[in-house]
Amino acid sequence: MFSDDTARSWSDLSFDFKGMFVYHIAMMVMMIAGARLAFIEQIAIAGAIAASIAAASLVRRLRHKWRWKGLTPLRAGGALLLIALMGYFLFAAAGGALQAPSFAIDRPFGFGPWVLAGLGIAVFSVLNVLRITYRSERAFLEDCGERQNVPLGLAHADG
Repeated sequence: MFSDDTARSWSDLSFDFKGMFVYHIAMMVMMIAGARLAFIEQIAIAGAIAASIAAASLVRRLRHKWRWKGLTPLRAGGALLLIALMGYFLFAAAGGALQAPSFAIDRPFGFGPWVLAGLGIAVFSVLNVLRITYRSERAFLEDCGERQNVPLGLAHADG
């Protein structure tokens, strides 16, 4: 029922996936904050959170001797298709919000946290297709140090 890269509990989630949760919780808080934050402030907050998660992930990868498996044509094509589809979705959603009759012209980016959350999902998904981020800790550990060639089921059991 579950693939080897599917986490079944919070402890099975990778650091990357937990970071995406933190990012999205911050986007929800910004949605609640509403007009208290300018769009540029929303972008700055989202960028700072994303940069912090990326920096912590990089340090973690260095400590665990992570190795990227490389790029295959299928994964490259999947990433490009995902970028196109998510770009179209976000553009269509943002365009529809800008054209709504009740939408305030003086605050065209009031839906900024929603778009930034969608962008976060898109970035994580593309990096996941490229095997740079992981949904489960097992999949991450498979690409690390001495465990690089250990099957997913065994990588988690011994560490």
